Amino acid sequence: MSSRQEVLNVYFARLLHKRGLVAAPEQILHATVRGGRGHVQLPDVMVDFYGLRTIIECEIASNGTAARTLSYEKAKKRVDDGIAHIGVAVVYPAKLRHVAVDLLEEEMAVSRLHYTIVTEAGSWLSQRSLFEEEEFPDFNEGNVNDISEALRRSYEQLVRDETLERAVGMMEERIEAFLNAARSQTGTTGRMAVALGIKEAPDGEAPEQLSGREARAVNRIAALILINAMIFQEVLAQKEQKVRPLGRLASSTDLVSVVKDHWRFILDEINYYPIFNTAYDLLGCLAADEDTHRAVEEMVDTALWVVKRKASLRHDLAGRIFHRILSEAKYLGAYYTAIPSAVMLLKLAIPEKRLLENWSDHGAIDALRIGDLACGTGTLLMAAADVAMDNHIRACVARRIAPQLDGFHQTLVKSTIYGFDVLPSAIHLTASTLALRAPDAPLDVTNLNCLKLGGPTSDLGSLDFFANPRLAGTLFSRPRRIGFAPF
Repeated sequence: MSSRQEVLNVYFARLLHKRGLVAAPEQILHATVRGGRGHVQLPDVMVDFYGLRTIIECEIASNGTAARTLSYEKAKKRVDDGIAHIGVAVVYPAKLRHVAVDLLEEEMAVSRLHYTIVTEAGSWLSQRSLFEEEEFPDFNEGNVNDISEALRRSYEQLVRDETLERAVGMMEERIEAFLNAARSQTGTTGRMAVALGIKEAPDGEAPEQLSGREARAVNRIAALILINAMIFQEVLAQKEQKVRPLGRLASSTDLVSVVKDHWRFILDEINYYPIFNTAYDLLGCLAADEDTHRAVEEMVDTALWVVKRKASLRHDLAGRIFHRILSEAKYLGAYYTAIPSAVMLLKLAIPEKRLLENWSDHGAIDALRIGDLACGTGTLLMAAADVAMDNHIRACVARRIAPQLDGFHQTLVKSTIYGFDVLPSAIHLTASTLALRAPDAPLDVTNLNCLKLGGPTSDLGSLDFFANPRLAGTLFSRPRRIGFAPF
């Protein structure tokens, strides 16, 4: 009797489970060999490793390196596509195919296997980023215990997430460069405060003077929004022929004006209002000088670097930066949710067996509503999207159907997720963060709404939902305009 590859995968997952390393689903723990030829028909094996989706992609050794290459490419693609956080590529020795089923687990436990592990941060063995070219993947040789240790180390690498940290670090540097360029332009900073909704300017009058701390906060937020819009433009250019790539604009001697004009074109001809409207207004606030031009050039370079590393776009990149650099958050009257806290809260709030019977059903997702009435940079909504996506993938694997990640994300953002805030900058950051979770399928429709605060009618933002029946009736309604729905 010859065992199929899927049978070997099941026994390998069981070995990891018995070592307390992964949580294997019931269909793996209780899988049995059927029929005379005996095999189980299972999709790619997915287990939990410290709560992370872990895909095991295996091949049986053959002549040459074909089995290693195939298992690595499959594992890498699962991570690249967002199906798994960790991909384990394993090549079994050919002799395991002919071991009796009742001896297979014992024999596999002592066999020498070839393996490598890939995560969003890169390959654990090569220490290379997944985004760097690699002619042939590095493989190691060892038993199941060695693979267990490699998994633990890959987890540590993923937690460090050096690619993401580098992206955050580069964006922080560019934001500080913009801050330095804007220090001498007190008028520019005041105009940006109005554009961001942080200060009000009475008709025909200048806004009140900003303190040094307030000015730093305004300039940092403005820089983050500008970089975010540039990142989104470059992603959008990959799908929209009418959108010009950043590289075609970067050589202009009047870069600010050229980018500003193109963002006006995107707003008028394509939309993406929450992403580009505030950014467009901010560019209109800048006074021309050499330092500002250089700072904007460096923003373009940083945006291009980030887009090349798509895994970073699936994270709350803007939120991480916002939380780290904006020490003046309290000046804005804002208290931002820490990202780990958000993930934990949403894991508890929407576990797989609650809210929906079948997370693989797009129709059921379309009927679900998740709202944040004071969304800020969208950290809680990002966590909600992550948990919903996790539930969808697990439900699809359990039902042995292929997850539809782009379609599911489109449904989430267009139908399910609603966010409200009184700051245009908050709506911008939330919109870009949600849209960039699936960079290959940019969205032009969101349910993110900028509410009024203060003014002649003493508006109270989201609190008015409780006092105004007209607003309450529109809480989860469709936006009046594609991409933005001001109340």
